[in-house]
Amino acid sequence: MKAEPEAIDPNDRAGGSLFVRTEHLARYLFAAQLTGKRRLTRVLDCACGSGYGSRVLAEAGGLVLGVDKTLCDAQGFAFRQADLNNGLPFCEDGGFDAVVCFETLEHIASDGCLLAEFHRVLRPGGALLLSVPRQGFEPADGRGRPLNPHHLRLYEAGALEALLKTNGFAVEKLLGQPYANLLRANMESWRRDNGSDAAEIAGFFNENPRSLAFFARLWAWPTVEAAEHSNTIIAICRRGRKR
Repeated sequence: MKAEPEAIDPNDRAGGSLFVRTEHLARYLFAAQLTGKRRLTRVLDCACGSGYGSRVLAEAGGLVLGVDKTLCDAQGFAFRQADLNNGLPFCEDGGFDAVVCFETLEHIASDGCLLAEFHRVLRPGGALLLSVPRQGFEPADGRGRPLNPHHLRLYEAGALEALLKTNGFAVEKLLGQPYANLLRANMESWRRDNGSDAAEIAGFFNENPRSLAFFARLWAWPTVEAAEHSNTIIAICRRGRKR
């Protein structure tokens, strides 16, 4: 069985199928659109991985700081190396207009502690955009534990909202990405029936940065109508007061 990658770069075909990679890209394109529209210029990208998402955010006009436990090619944005299990490496409170944290909480031993750190470094009214894998959609064992070895837990929407509220966030919207899920399921069925591998499937498409962005918008754009039918929960939150 092929090992699950801990992080995915949409531009790297080794990171998964085209549908998986465009899901990841779509979240960052969506976040860049939102931060640009709301003029949220000081943006923290937590668990930035290779840095592709930080560059997307920076291209929207943000002053982006990426944070990850591994070094990356930080061209076009600032970078700090840190293990998010140990909190954020910033002494200043309220220094950011927005925090973007996609597919990360499920990797962290204490997700509540990391959310508390997000609350600390955001200015009052600042935005938190995050995504997590949804319980019941991502593969799990009989006890509900994720089969992905990098994931410590999966999330149910109500429990996630409660966790965010406890840590001082008001949830504005919950979104999902079901169209890519459906297309990926159909693709996997076709692939099994025809004995094809992921590389051959990807070869059916003319992959380049422009086409990836097009596919991301076409079949993986986050939408509130999809909130209950996606393997990912995307939350748009506003920093309020903690209980």
